[in-house]
Amino acid sequence: MAEVDLKQEVRFNPYRVRRFGLSSTQEAKALLYLERQGDTPRKFLARLFDLRLVERLVALGLVVHRGDTYGITESGKAVLQGCLGDDHGRGVA
Repeated sequence: MAEVDLKQEVRFNPYRVRRFGLSSTQEAKALLYLERQGDTPRKFLARLFDLRLVERLVALGLVVHRGDTYGITESGKAVLQGCLGDDHGRGVA
């Protein structure tokens, strides 16, 4: 599985992120990663993100934990789209 450099692709606006119920831009980046990569093994996800952060997204219903993998839910996709906003095509949200 190829790693995605989320730092250069999308910059999240922290105010917009909080408006959609997330506590950090890292949570938004985790959602973006899971949307782009699909179900991701726990071990691989742990190299990119703090698993406590991912477990918080599970508790919020934005990410689902199936066996040893994590994937984004429809609710997670909706929150991610809100965080991205209209400026998504310009690389700043």
